[in-house]
Amino acid sequence: MKKILIYSPIISNRLTYSCNIVFNHILKCEYQLTDSMPDFDTDSFIVNYSHEPQKDSFHILPFGLLEQKGVKIQDIKTGEYNGIVTIFSSETGDMPFDIFSAVFYMVSRYEEYLPFVPDQHGRFRAEDGIAYKHKFHNIPIVDLWVKKLSELIEIPFPYDNYKFQLTIDVDCPWKYKGQSLFRTFLRMGKMLSTGHFKDFSEAFAVLSGRKPDPWFTFDYLDTIEKQLKNPIQYFILFGQKRPHDTAPSIHKKDFKKLVNRLGTKQKIGIHPSYASYASVKELEKEYYSMSYIIKNKIQRSRQHYLKMKFPETFRNLIRLGIRQEFSMGWVSQVGFRAGIARSFPFYDLEKEKETHLILVPFFAMDRSMKDYMNIDRTKAREELMILVNRVKEVSGQFCMLWHNDSISDAGEWKGWREIFEEMVKYAEPD
Repeated sequence: MKKILIYSPIISNRLTYSCNIVFNHILKCEYQLTDSMPDFDTDSFIVNYSHEPQKDSFHILPFGLLEQKGVKIQDIKTGEYNGIVTIFSSETGDMPFDIFSAVFYMVSRYEEYLPFVPDQHGRFRAEDGIAYKHKFHNIPIVDLWVKKLSELIEIPFPYDNYKFQLTIDVDCPWKYKGQSLFRTFLRMGKMLSTGHFKDFSEAFAVLSGRKPDPWFTFDYLDTIEKQLKNPIQYFILFGQKRPHDTAPSIHKKDFKKLVNRLGTKQKIGIHPSYASYASVKELEKEYYSMSYIIKNKIQRSRQHYLKMKFPETFRNLIRLGIRQEFSMGWVSQVGFRAGIARSFPFYDLEKEKETHLILVPFFAMDRSMKDYMNIDRTKAREELMILVNRVKEVSGQFCMLWHNDSISDAGEWKGWREIFEEMVKYAEPD
């Protein structure tokens, strides 16, 4: 395989990061950046990333984004190339758009640093993103751009790296158990006073030991895990009980037992609470409490409610020693928030540097389909199969998010376990 030599008169951290994504993380090939005009008699394949075309080189016209510092609203021209939507389009060059700027814009989440109108929980809405507006939010567009580049510069695209990662968020392990005696009496009294006699009967049966708690699905998940090449990753909410945080007390014996059970297999990550989003002190408390219980350092994280702010959320996690972050996915849609179907390093746009924190994107969440998109199980199955197929086509890693209660096959989730099982089987590599 020929070595890739990329000439650019300006080598910025942004350009280096974009090239790392394209050549290291996706194409898995070596490359070299140079700001000196290369010898065109070399055996290397030369990519000319400048405003001046050169003979015997592959020319990509720079938009200018990678030479800038800071963030500002960009005048982004969209286009189409062989049926694929492009951004930062140009009319000259051997590729009709600046692929390096396009990759950087999507993967760095540049648009999420700009001012935006948040949803009710302070989150960036999928519907406000460039991908949704131009109808490529459910396509691994970055991988497709790179795949097209690989064809043009005759570099083989790696097709043997598809993986599947199942993740489970545990906001509360039990529907009825795990609460204080006072809260239990209060809740059951409310069931009676509001006429929810069926719920009262179920709660009484669970609390008296005559019936298992419907949300405690971890034994079932152990049987599912035996079918998988990669272990299930769990993210457990550890925050103090508040309106949006429903975890049991960390002092509860059964809760500690569950955390230890999952933690001994290195399958556990922290699920920073809703409150910790605005409090570094609260985040640290949750992190060290979980670390103390499992007697090990926590290396994985996913934000509760997927609340995150660029770059503060990720800086806080880096300071704690988190190595992998799993929040990169949409709440209100399924699809590719960063446009890419594989893990990638976080780029801090304010500090203008690539970090060692690896972002692991997910592409579908149970509640996104049921509550936000309002689709039934049949449509959910179709959407998930399309996403899996698209990830397989670019040899990415398909990651999906479920909750321990959504696979209970009970209550509002009646019938969804069947979809879960079908998709685990469909997404698992042969």
